[in-house]
Amino acid sequence: MKNKLILISCIILLNAISVKAQSNRKDLFRLGVRGGFNIASLKLKGDNLPTTKSLSGYNFGAVIETGIVPLVNLQGGLLYSRKGGKFTTSASKTEFRLNYLEIPVIIRLKPKINDKLKIYFGAGGYFATGLSGEVENTTAGITTTDDVKFGKSDDEISTSDLGLAFQSGIELGRNLNFEFTYHLGTKNILNGSGTEMYNRTFSINIVYYLFQIRGPEKVSKKTKEKILKEG
Repeated sequence: MKNKLILISCIILLNAISVKAQSNRKDLFRLGVRGGFNIASLKLKGDNLPTTKSLSGYNFGAVIETGIVPLVNLQGGLLYSRKGGKFTTSASKTEFRLNYLEIPVIIRLKPKINDKLKIYFGAGGYFATGLSGEVENTTAGITTTDDVKFGKSDDEISTSDLGLAFQSGIELGRNLNFEFTYHLGTKNILNGSGTEMYNRTFSINIVYYLFQIRGPEKVSKKTKEKILKEG
């Protein structure tokens, strides 16, 4: 009878330790969806440049996350993102709306504040390919809209875009994240011109993880000794 009580006590103690340690376990893999809005602009480099203004856009898609060590993980994704910008001169206004399929890869540090709250910071890069777009020009009160052509010719926008990515965010519970991401384009996307043009995008997003796999919790040597002693 005494041995049974000892065994039951050990099982209860191990279970309590396991439950307490759940929040510290490494996320091996998580799959989720992301959506939000962009504040996009186009950085120009050259002579006699127009005034640039930001343009509102949006993004949505799927994200994956895999753990590297308990406090560090790698996030990737496949996103549809609208970027672009506005230019104004004394005689005209021009608005670029550019739609991309984007793959971001970010390494993130995620310290725990408590069992229900984590913050994270990360940096990495992104690659994007142009899907479609429009350019709207208004001169003397007359507005015209044309499709953007992606390619390598002088009258086309570069098909590909790439750059650096910086991120911070808050994780509430196990599934819900609020993220802030800034993409700094490093590739000139304007072909055949003395002027260079680079994407700049700040995003505010909500991420919801639908599926996750967590790694086993390792019981420390000190904890094992405590269990044996109490047994």
